[in-house]
Amino acid sequence: MTQISKIRSKSKRKSRTFAEKVTFVFSVLVVSILVSLVLIVWIFKGERPPVLEIARNGEIRAVNGQFYVPFVLTNEGGENVENVQVVGDLEIDGKTEESGEQSMDFLSAGEREEGAFIFHRNPEDGRVMLRVASYKVP
Repeated sequence: MTQISKIRSKSKRKSRTFAEKVTFVFSVLVVSILVSLVLIVWIFKGERPPVLEIARNGEIRAVNGQFYVPFVLTNEGGENVENVQVVGDLEIDGKTEESGEQSMDFLSAGEREEGAFIFHRNPEDGRVMLRVASYKVP
């Protein structure tokens, strides 16, 4: 191979087409965004303790003499939790007339779980109190 052919083969390898350059820039951009998002989630969410919020979710349903009170449980914190105990009390005239318990096996950070408490008395005659009783950090 002559000196001129070596120089030509090197120059051919170095030049890139416009499509290759665009693809490379796009790939670097996508990888950079993904790495940034992972770092943001790791930095800001990983250190926050679990924050569990429970709220009524929808209308009360009456079926066959039973009243279904839907709720949604949300883990607003940064850590996962397991064995979450949720308690629902039906208070009528200041007395707890009925009580129910729910257990959620696992709730990751930012996850929502829906459920319902079932009462024999009409919750509209009193007040439904929902609360998170306990949880365990895995």
